[in-house]
Amino acid sequence: PWLIGGTLQTASAELPQKFRAGEDVPYGERTSVKIPTRSKPKGASCCPDIIPDGTVSIDWAETSPSVEDAEAVFLVVPGLTGSSLSPYVRRCVSTLARASPRYRVGGYSPRGSNGNELTNPFMYSGGYTEDLRYAINHLELPRGTKLFIVAYSLGSNVTAKMLAEDGPDSPVTAAVVCACPVDMLPLSNYMSYDPWGKVWDRVLV
Repeated sequence: PWLIGGTLQTASAELPQKFRAGEDVPYGERTSVKIPTRSKPKGASCCPDIIPDGTVSIDWAETSPSVEDAEAVFLVVPGLTGSSLSPYVRRCVSTLARASPRYRVGGYSPRGSNGNELTNPFMYSGGYTEDLRYAINHLELPRGTKLFIVAYSLGSNVTAKMLAEDGPDSPVTAAVVCACPVDMLPLSNYMSYDPWGKVWDRVLV
């Protein structure tokens, strides 16, 4: 109740949290997804004509079962400059992993973060959805597997846009988009001209 406004809420999400014994579920295996250079898909928006190669990754909670044995798969997508190591992502992954031993839970890391090599200047934006979509398709989930996404901030905008683009063809069963910056222009103006926005622009960008 004391976190009034986006500034305090954003700051609190980045603060490390001391887990109680047994609460922190460490990561185990990592899925590195190599994205090849390819042409812009038909109908894609906020996407270059030629998508440069790159690497994204998913770190899976140590307790996660194999994808064949999983009751459901959960993917946690971070916000701007975030990764699977961000405190708010770690808390979410640990909470979901503890909810059931049959949940396969992973934290997503975009290009250039958490050890993902950046081989060219191309990274990501709030409207670019191809990397996340490619990573999800790379999982090759068995038919009927339920896939849920929990996404934050800029990652929630990417997730929501991807789901709208894919419509009924999306393999995602459901998603929760937290603090989604639906209208990007006012957000950009805030970070460019507001005193607090300028602070966050320097911290995050």
